[in-house]
Amino acid sequence: MKRFLLTLAWSLCIVSAAHAQLVLPRPMPPSEPRAAWKIESRHVDMRVRSQVASVTVTETLLNTCGRMFEADYLFPLPQDAAVSSLTLTVDGKEMQGELLSVDDARRYYEDIVRRQRDPALLEYAGEGLFRLSAFPLQPGKPVKVSLHYDQICLRDGDLTELSYPLATARHSGGPVEEIKVIADIEGIAPLATIYSPTLDLDIDQRSPTSAVVRYESRNGVPTTDFTVLWREDNSEIGATLLSYFPERGKDGYYMLLVSPSPSKTSESPLAKDIVLVLDRSGSMSGEKIIQARDAARFVVENLNPEDRFDVITYNDAVESCFDGMRLATADNRRDALAEISRIEAGGGTNIHDALHEAMSVLNNASRQASLETMPTRPAYVFFLTDGLPTVGITDEQRIIRDTRDGNDTRARLFCFGVGYDVNVRLLDNLSNDQNGRTAYVKPEENIETKVASLYAKVKNPVMSALAMNLEGFKLRDTQPSELGDLFEGDQIVQVGRISSRGNESQANTTLSLTGLYDGSAREFSYPVSINTRNDRASLTFIEKLWAQRRVAFLLNEIRLRGDSKELVDEIIELARRHGIVTPYTSYLADETKKLASNSEARIFIDGQATMDRVEVTGQVAQEQSMSMSEMMVTKQPGFKAEADGSLHVRGARNMAAGETRRVETIRVIGGETFYKRGDYWIAASLAQLDLDALLSQAAKVSLFSEDYFALVNRQAANENALLTGQKEGEKWLVALGGSPYLIE
Repeated sequence: MKRFLLTLAWSLCIVSAAHAQLVLPRPMPPSEPRAAWKIESRHVDMRVRSQVASVTVTETLLNTCGRMFEADYLFPLPQDAAVSSLTLTVDGKEMQGELLSVDDARRYYEDIVRRQRDPALLEYAGEGLFRLSAFPLQPGKPVKVSLHYDQICLRDGDLTELSYPLATARHSGGPVEEIKVIADIEGIAPLATIYSPTLDLDIDQRSPTSAVVRYESRNGVPTTDFTVLWREDNSEIGATLLSYFPERGKDGYYMLLVSPSPSKTSESPLAKDIVLVLDRSGSMSGEKIIQARDAARFVVENLNPEDRFDVITYNDAVESCFDGMRLATADNRRDALAEISRIEAGGGTNIHDALHEAMSVLNNASRQASLETMPTRPAYVFFLTDGLPTVGITDEQRIIRDTRDGNDTRARLFCFGVGYDVNVRLLDNLSNDQNGRTAYVKPEENIETKVASLYAKVKNPVMSALAMNLEGFKLRDTQPSELGDLFEGDQIVQVGRISSRGNESQANTTLSLTGLYDGSAREFSYPVSINTRNDRASLTFIEKLWAQRRVAFLLNEIRLRGDSKELVDEIIELARRHGIVTPYTSYLADETKKLASNSEARIFIDGQATMDRVEVTGQVAQEQSMSMSEMMVTKQPGFKAEADGSLHVRGARNMAAGETRRVETIRVIGGETFYKRGDYWIAASLAQLDLDALLSQAAKVSLFSEDYFALVNRQAANENALLTGQKEGEKWLVALGGSPYLIE
């Protein structure tokens, strides 16, 4: 991936150690106060037309040191940037700069690193450089810097990539008050796939061929870059498969992206069956029953005309609004709304029979439709409760088993737990077993808002019961295990392990998607090229994404069903290798624990997991559940990182308050996790080795020596990025070019 950098370097002073990465110092008297600066805001506007990105960057900079000084502005350029269009304006005045060649830029970078004794620029060595020298920064007076350039967006196969290095804002002297990135993308064909491997983006599909992608953050320090991938495709269903093989001759990793065509609008959604199941027990009295009624009204009022529905309420007894599924005609919706208005709270909580009734209603409708040769429909159950099962069959495992056995239509079950007095383990197991999800409504939250938000996402199914086959290849450990249903404006992301059934290094094969589309069974096929030697650095995120989701799955299995040696051992290995810090694996943060020792890690995890399994109800249990769900969708391992790469993680006991603690013994630098063990920082890729064995194998290189820079010049940018967090006096054990090095 081509990278570029936008930051400041000071020519008349030395900044504090906290943000000294990019300084151009001149000798100063020891008594002279140090200068400091920060980025107040960064706005990036990108306009992409025919694979050409026109980029305008506007930053507001602030001198915070109390005296005036001059600054150099450095902008390392991507190799494919159109330099002729690059301009730089400071406070409304266009200023001239100097364009350095790649070789001159490399020497300039190395000179900075040697004199400043800080390797932060190494990942950008090898690119061109635009330099603007000596413009004043008045103390306390914001300065606006605007820069424009054009570049070609890289294309690999059928995917186009656009990126901007937001993480460079970590060089600011404090949190950035506002970051905004807007990418206005227009293609020739419909944009069937839009995806970011690094950030959760707001994607506004304005037309089939155009979209606006946005990212915003406030008062933060970005630790990952803005990257967006897209695919132009005229297919009714767009599918993209990326693969990454980190080691030759071994299994690799894949990521599947499936999206409906933007031209497939809500004018022709797949007809669905939906059952609302509402708790009307005594504990729902007051504001909760009012909100539950409002949530039910929202769903009924937003049904599509061809949908079928029913509303079931329950306390000690179970009641259905109709005698079976009804079409969502105006009359039927009116009757349902009248019944909803009469719902009152009182009595116990018969969860078992309520779910049994929901599944029976769906099964009967499906059988009747089959007799009448009607198309199969996707089915959904929205189940709401605010308490524990107290009436009828109350055994947790019996409720789970009977619901599973009774779900003949393979309906997706969405559970809503209201308040803290719900059985979290029960609801999570129910939704996991039925390919749904669980949402929890805190006491201060609105029930209607939570239900309406989820219903809006499933309102218009495009294709249901998706299944995938990749001819000639074996897929395993997929996350999620089933593709499920595809909805309008949605995207399915599946990651997993991939291996070839043959010995070929590259194969042209076929990816097939089957499912229910427009009321009938359909198959979509796509030509795919799989290269089992593809270890391209820009695709490493696939392995990281799979590892994080796999760990989340395994942790959830332990939380819901109990642990086993196999589950725990896999968690240990994945967490250590990929630097995934969780409440269960925080042993990684303890520098007294041996990284290569499974026994120490296992003792810790066994005790922690056992402690956490007793949390079945309450706020902590819900926060643990939501934490696992968060790990399944987040883009990056860990929780939150500081500018120096150190992590903030949540412990098992302080999840409920949303509190984090800063871990000084773990850093994430250049996409790699480092653990501190005694005097050494060890890369996660070497963590399976004993420290003594590692020290005996590693080649020794002195920091900032001739050998050091020779090593840097042999490495790719992504490998040099691993060195950018090293500070003078630290000892780093890192793998470069497949070999271990000790850099000190």
